[in-house]
Amino acid sequence: MNVGSNAGQDPLDFALGQPHLYVFLFTENRTGARAFPHDFRSGASPTLTPVADALTAGVRRGVFVPHDVWEVALTIAAQLHGLVEMYHGGRIGLAESEFRALCSRAVERILDGVRR
Repeated sequence: MNVGSNAGQDPLDFALGQPHLYVFLFTENRTGARAFPHDFRSGASPTLTPVADALTAGVRRGVFVPHDVWEVALTIAAQLHGLVEMYHGGRIGLAESEFRALCSRAVERILDGVRR
């Protein structure tokens, strides 16, 4: 199961293609923004729910050890968000394709921690 490249692709497309909207939606403090854990565990997140669903499917198939899929999904999202923020801030000096590969490897490292 390659959650890293599949689950990370759409958020990266959005983050890199619309950086100002990305920052507004995922970084700025605003009224009504979803908050972990309640809003996410209820399935209200269109970005984190598919990641948690993929992790849950992986647990059911025996690919991943049983764990709190929402916390792992949040860890993946936080990793990607941090990398995106550093990239937007000019702190990661890679071409976009190399940056995407870095993000994929980072997610795979997280998943290595929950693989059987």
